[in-house]
Amino acid sequence: MAHHQRTLRLNRRPRSGEWHRRGRARAGAGGGAGVIDLRLLLCGLIAWGVVGLTVSWCLSGESRSVATTTVGVLLIAAGLSVALGLRRPTVWWGGVVCVVAGAAAVSASLQVAAWTDPDVERVLRTDVVINGGVHGTVERIDTSDGPVWAPAARWRLLLGARIIEGPAGTVHVDLPVILETTDPVIASALPPPGAQIEVRGEAQPTPGSTRAIGIVRIDSAPVLTQEPGWIDRVTNRMREGLLAAVGEVRPAAGGIIAGLAIGDESRLPEQTRIDMRDAGLAHLMAVSGGNVAIVVGAVFLLAGCVRLGLRTRVAIALAVVAGYLILVRPEPSVVRAGVMGAITVIALLIGGRRAGPAVLGAGLIIIVILAPFLALSWGFALSVIATAALILAVPPFYGWLKPRLQSCLMNERGAMVLAAAIAVTVVAQVATAPVLLLMDANVRLIAIPANLVAMPVVPLVTIGGLIAALVGPIHPLLAVVAAQVTAIPGSWIAGVARWAATTRSPEITTMNGFVVAILIGVAVAVILRRARWYYVVPPMIIAGILWWIPTRSIPLPNWSMVMCDVGQGDGLVLRDPQGPVVLVDVGSREAGMDICLDDLGVDRIDVVILTHFHADHVGGLARILDTRDVGAIRATPVQDPVDRAALAAVDAESHGLSIEPLRAGDSLTFGGSRLDVIWPAQEIRSGSVANNASVVLLGAVDGIEVLLTGDIEPEAQQAIMARVPAIDVVVAKVPHHGSRFQHPNFPRWTRAEVALVSAGIDNDYGHPAEETLDAWRATGAVILRTDLQGAVALAREGDDLRIQTARSDMLEPS
Repeated sequence: MAHHQRTLRLNRRPRSGEWHRRGRARAGAGGGAGVIDLRLLLCGLIAWGVVGLTVSWCLSGESRSVATTTVGVLLIAAGLSVALGLRRPTVWWGGVVCVVAGAAAVSASLQVAAWTDPDVERVLRTDVVINGGVHGTVERIDTSDGPVWAPAARWRLLLGARIIEGPAGTVHVDLPVILETTDPVIASALPPPGAQIEVRGEAQPTPGSTRAIGIVRIDSAPVLTQEPGWIDRVTNRMREGLLAAVGEVRPAAGGIIAGLAIGDESRLPEQTRIDMRDAGLAHLMAVSGGNVAIVVGAVFLLAGCVRLGLRTRVAIALAVVAGYLILVRPEPSVVRAGVMGAITVIALLIGGRRAGPAVLGAGLIIIVILAPFLALSWGFALSVIATAALILAVPPFYGWLKPRLQSCLMNERGAMVLAAAIAVTVVAQVATAPVLLLMDANVRLIAIPANLVAMPVVPLVTIGGLIAALVGPIHPLLAVVAAQVTAIPGSWIAGVARWAATTRSPEITTMNGFVVAILIGVAVAVILRRARWYYVVPPMIIAGILWWIPTRSIPLPNWSMVMCDVGQGDGLVLRDPQGPVVLVDVGSREAGMDICLDDLGVDRIDVVILTHFHADHVGGLARILDTRDVGAIRATPVQDPVDRAALAAVDAESHGLSIEPLRAGDSLTFGGSRLDVIWPAQEIRSGSVANNASVVLLGAVDGIEVLLTGDIEPEAQQAIMARVPAIDVVVAKVPHHGSRFQHPNFPRWTRAEVALVSAGIDNDYGHPAEETLDAWRATGAVILRTDLQGAVALAREGDDLRIQTARSDMLEPS
C-alpha cells in the first residue's frame, strides 16, 4: 500500500484580542503589509446573492410571499455566516450578516412587488394619461431593416411616471415607462430632461423587463406642466454645447468625444459603432467607473498643484463626481458606474489594498439594497469584478511593471504613465474575460492590444470633451477649439478601432459557469500557497454567483428540434434521426447562432431556410457560412428589404452558393422528415411586406408535427387559414416573436400543444405581448419562451414529447 506523507505547518491560534494587535502592527508597517479585511466584502457578496435568489423566486411565477422569502434567505445567510465566518465566527458577525441579508431580501421583494402590481398592469393595458418627469434624452431607433412592424424610425424617451390614469382606474407610482412615437414632429417636441409633462397614449405592459414597466405609444405632443429646474437647465445647455462643438469636427472623432465625455452615442457614425464593437472598444462609449476615475484623477492632479490636503481633495472629488453624474444623466447604469468608480478611487487613495475590499463591500451593500434590479445585470457583475481587480491586482502589478519599463525607457514619468495604462488595461481585461465568455460574448484576442493602444489617449478625449461642455454655454467658439484639439486623440481611437475590426484575429466564443468556477479555483489555489484560507472566501462566493446566473445548457442528446436563444430574433435547428439538419433562420449578426450550433455539435447543415430578410433572421448568415458546411440556401421570393436581401446574396455567392426561392406548394424532404411550404402564395402590400412574405412551413420532424411561421402578421395569417382550413400540430412557433399584431383565431386554428416564442430578454419592443400569450394560453398550449427559459430542445420518446429548457427555474406559467 502506498503511503502519502505531508508536512503540516503548526500555527498557534492567537489569544483573544491578539488579532487586533497583529492587525495594527502590520498596518503600521505600511499599506502593503496590513491585513486585508474581507468581512464587509463578504457581507456585500452574500447580500448580492440573496437579491439574486429573491428576485429569481419572485419573478418565476411562484406565489412566494415577502415574509416567506425573507425567512428563507435569513436562514441561508445565518448558515453562511457560520460556515464562512472570517477569522472567528461570532454571534456578532452572524447578526451583521443576517441584518444585511434580510434588508437585501426585503428590498428586492418590495421592488418586485411594485413592478408586478396587478393594478398597474391592468391600467397599462388601455389608453392612458401619464404625469411624470422626463429622464434622459430622446433616442432614435432605426428599424428599416429591423425585426419589427414599425415604420423606418422610432423615437423613445424614458419617463418617470408618477400618476397613470386610464379606464381601469388611477394608480400612483414611482416607476419608469418608455414613451414611443413614429412621428418626427412629435419627437422634436419632446421636452428635455428634468421637465414635468402630461402625455396621452396607448399603453402596453412589459412584464419581465427591468428597464420600464410599460411602453406608451403617443400620437400627440405631450403637455409641459413644469419647466426643468436650474440644475437640469445648466446641464442641458452644457450637453447641447458639446454636441454643437463636436459637430464641427470629423464625424468619427466627434462621436467618440461625445461618447467618452458624456455617454452620448447619437453622433457616432454606424460604421464606427460597428468597428468599436468588433475591436472590443465599445465599452469606452458607455459611462463607466473608468470615466469617473479619470475625472477624479484630474481633480486630484489640479488640487495637488495648489497643495490641498487629502481630505479636501477627496471632498472636492466626490462633489465633482456628483456633478459629472448629473451631466451624463443619472440613469441606473451611470449611477452604478459612479459608485464603483468612486469606490475604486477612494480605496486606492485612502486605504489601498488593505481597506479597499471593505470600501467595495460597503458600496456593494448599498447598491443591492437600493437598486436590486440593477444588481442582477451583467454590467453590474462586470463592474464589481473589475473594481475588485483594480483594487487588489493593479497596485502590485504596477509596482512590478514600473521599474522594468523605467529601465527600458530611462524616463521615470513616462514609465509611470505607461505602467499605469498597461496595468489597468491588462487587469481589467483579464478579470472580466470569464464573465464576458459566460455572457456568450465573442472575445477577440486582438481586443487586448487594441485596448492597450487606445487607453493612453482615453483620458485626453474624456477631459477634452468635458472642457468643451463646460465652456460651450459661455463661449461656443472656445468649445469648438477644444473639440478640434480633442479630435486628434479621438481620431486615433477611431483609427485603432478600424484597424482592429478589419484585422483577422482568433476569438474565444464559449464558456460555461463550471469552467469559470474552475478558473477562479485555480487562482484561489495559487493564492493559497501564500495566504490564509479566509482570503479565498470572496472569490469562492463570486464563483458561486457566476454559477447561479442562468447559462446555456447542452440539450437532449436525441433532440429533434431546438429553438436557440438568439436574443431578439429567430434561429431554429431541425434534425432527422438519420442525420440531416435544417436550419430555419440564423438570428442577427451579434446573436451567436454559431455558439448554439457548437453546443448541439452541428458542423454540417443540409439546408438553411431564410423565412424573410429582416436582420434578426438573416444577419448571422455570414458567420454560419464561415463556420459550417452548408449544402443549400432557400428563402422567401420577396426580396424586402432590398439591401438586406442583396447582402445575403453576396454572402452566399462568396461561399459558392445561391439563394433559391421557396413558394407555397414546394416541399423539402430530409431523411424521414418532410416540410411543406404553405406560404407565401401571394404578396401582401398591407402591414409589413417583408413580415407577411415569411416562409411558413408545415410538416413533421421525426414524427413531431410542426408549424413554423416566421414573422407573419394578421393579413398573412388570415390568408393562410383561408388556404388551409384545418391543421393539427404538436408544436407551433408563435409568429413575430409574440408581438401584439396577431389574428385572434390563429392560435385556435393551429391546435398546437406547445407554443414557442423566440424573443430577447428585456427587449425594446414589448415582445411577447401579454394579449398574445393569453390567446395561446386559452387554447391550452404550453408556452416556452427563450427570453425566460433560454434555448428550448424537443425530442420524441415513443409517443411522448420531451422538452428541456436551458433555464428551468424561469418557466412561463400556463
